[in-house]
Amino acid sequence: MDIGQGCLEAIAADALRNPRTNFMAANFAGPLGLVPSSDPNGPRYQSKQVEFSTPDGLMHYFAVDSGSWEKAVLIRIGTNQGEPRIDLFVVSRRGTLVAAGRIDGRDFSRLNLNDAATRADFQREAGLWTTAGPTYPCRRRA
Repeated sequence: MDIGQGCLEAIAADALRNPRTNFMAANFAGPLGLVPSSDPNGPRYQSKQVEFSTPDGLMHYFAVDSGSWEKAVLIRIGTNQGEPRIDLFVVSRRGTLVAAGRIDGRDFSRLNLNDAATRADFQREAGLWTTAGPTYPCRRRA
């Protein structure tokens, strides 16, 4: 299921109303194009987020950096063999996947956007956000 611009903008508006500010280290955010440098001591990615959990125990976050955001980050947090696993999908305002990465424990790796598994994983996550977002514009009423 694709996630459209209207849906992304509606979810972003909810995130921007969150009074809490969140941060992602530059060594994770840099390779995804969210901040200019991957230097661990460089400026962090600062965002506003909304979240929800699924029955399987995963947490899902949607992050944007400001009201004039150009990219949103769909974040899924779970575990892999008892260690934290964080999947990050960076999308343009139009809903196009522009970068993806995974943090296993403390190790970061960029994911290949042409890989079928990465695309399928992104589609599942985008589908969850389409379902979690407001009926209009995220879903058509039946």
